[in-house]
Amino acid sequence: MRIFLSCMKPTTMKTVLLLLLAMSFTSCATLFSEKEYNVRVISYEKNRKAEINDSIYTLPADVMVKRSKEDLKVTLIGDTLRKDFTVKASLRPAFIYGNLAFLIGAPVAYGVDLNNHKRFYYGKRIILNASDSITVIEHGSRKRWKNYFNKQYTVPKGQWAFTVSIPYVNNFYQQPKNEMSKNNSGFFGLSLGLEYYYKNNRFTKLSVASPIDFDLPIIAPLDKFDAYETTRATAFTITNNHKFNRLEFGYGLSYAIHTWRVVNSDWEFPSNEERPRTKNSQSFGLTANAYYQLLDNLSLGVVYTPTLYNVFPESRFAYQHIISFDVLYRLPFKF
Repeated sequence: MRIFLSCMKPTTMKTVLLLLLAMSFTSCATLFSEKEYNVRVISYEKNRKAEINDSIYTLPADVMVKRSKEDLKVTLIGDTLRKDFTVKASLRPAFIYGNLAFLIGAPVAYGVDLNNHKRFYYGKRIILNASDSITVIEHGSRKRWKNYFNKQYTVPKGQWAFTVSIPYVNNFYQQPKNEMSKNNSGFFGLSLGLEYYYKNNRFTKLSVASPIDFDLPIIAPLDKFDAYETTRATAFTITNNHKFNRLEFGYGLSYAIHTWRVVNSDWEFPSNEERPRTKNSQSFGLTANAYYQLLDNLSLGVVYTPTLYNVFPESRFAYQHIISFDVLYRLPFKF
């Protein structure tokens, strides 16, 4: 697969660079936000007023507030009542997600917005009630992220889980017999595992993983010409794992089958082209992993499986490894 690039004229190149530069100094929050906005302030109690920024409003009311990273002070007023509330400033969805629309310019757009108060808001509604025990009000992304990081993931002792994962990005280091050492990377594969929690924060795991070195990060048809090399492996592992809320890490032993091939469908004897061949090796070694639990059943992690002693095709010490960025889905069950 060949890619042909055409050279741009200097004037065209300058125009493109100027457009990119102009885009980089704007952002979603800058373009589509005002410095002030209306927030609806309500109370489910009768005859209530609210004091905001030295002004008093009869509730319900639409109040114009200025966007700021500072918290908003609000006082609920009744006949014999004054109760203070603090509304925490929160990052707007336009800042968090909208800048992604700039694609390549997104990092710069985020950087611009870091100095822009337009990225904050206090929610669309503020609800005030004297009976509320909570006087600090949080909205939107701030509340969601706080709930996200505070959520506890405890696992009962005796729990089993079946795991299915995709080793999405893989790096292979191999030493095939009578060949130069090989260092290759690629995408995709499949891994299956079985977990048992012998404590609520510790579990053992048996797994088999078969990462490959597909050239593209997406599944798509791919034609190759001339001779080319491929590397892949199958690793059987047993690990002891520790879990700390969303974080987990494990370590253990591995047995791996490494495969290196030269593919050349046009080769005929005799020929000066590289001949097709396959070299396998089987090795014992170690394994280690670290995962972050992104959602209830979805985790992202890195798996490192070095092998140290070959038993096939000959017995010898030889370092080889598999390193994978892993996307794991967990299916809990009990007998």
